[in-house]
Amino acid sequence: MKFGAGYTREHADNDSARAVTRPTFSFDSVFDFAADRPSTEAQIAVDPRTGRAPDSIKRLHRTQSVAAFVQDEWKLRPNLTVSAGLRYEGFLNIYDASDDIMTNIEFPNATGNLRNDVASAHMVQRKYYLDGGLWGGGQHTLAPRLSFAWDPTKKGQMSIRGGVGRFY
Repeated sequence: MKFGAGYTREHADNDSARAVTRPTFSFDSVFDFAADRPSTEAQIAVDPRTGRAPDSIKRLHRTQSVAAFVQDEWKLRPNLTVSAGLRYEGFLNIYDASDDIMTNIEFPNATGNLRNDVASAHMVQRKYYLDGGLWGGGQHTLAPRLSFAWDPTKKGQMSIRGGVGRFY
């Protein structure tokens, strides 16, 4: 029987200001381009207080995960081995280490109709902390697994392997 555990801390420090200060424009035709009539504009951020692009959109994202597993192996025949196991994965909530409040847009009445969905959208400010973050309380999951190894020649020269399980 085998067993084990793990703990991971992840850091992702990002500054997206450079990506959002140069917008992307799309045009329906060469004539619209010549007339400076874009059909869409994307990737631009504007600080509503100043009307200018922000100097920094820095986020210090942090998250943690824990895992544990147990597995066993049985030799049912000289040429057939079966393994079974169970793994626990706990993904804790992401948060911002700078203690900034994140602004998100929520669509409470999402219907698939863009006009109606945008009309019902509103801004929500929240911190990404455990039990109050983006994914209330994190995700705790169990992942069962089952596999086999079979040698049809019974000589150790060939192996057919297979397995099924839930993976996160």
